[in-house]
Amino acid sequence: MFLSNNEHKFYFKDKGERTGQSFEGDFVAKCILNQIEQIEVALRVDRYNGGSKTISPGHALMNRAIAELEIRLVKAPTWWTDSDGGRTLYDSNILYSVFEEAFKGEKAWAERLKKEAEEAEGTAEKSQKAKEAKKKE
Repeated sequence: MFLSNNEHKFYFKDKGERTGQSFEGDFVAKCILNQIEQIEVALRVDRYNGGSKTISPGHALMNRAIAELEIRLVKAPTWWTDSDGGRTLYDSNILYSVFEEAFKGEKAWAERLKKEAEEAEGTAEKSQKAKEAKKKE
């Protein structure tokens, strides 16, 4: 049950705000990251920010998105890998849109896990009631 499906597959299609270039393709992202992966994201963000406390919030967010996607994405279209994971794109909206879409899997995974847990709990309750009914007979 616990990691029943930790992959979020999505088709991406968007147009760059600066260049007008179209980007599309299939991605696969991890829905959730394990502890080591979360630490790796944090280390990369710190490295990309250069340890600077004065980096602009916009650039800090961009570095966070890049680091997160490096760890989270399992499969990506050629244009994504050719752009060094979005680093060499001129259109930041594409980077942020992929980032946003990749995170939708985490929410869906959490909702799916909650539903599975509720169903398992309901099954356990029914089983317990059946046992109690048999004892009364």
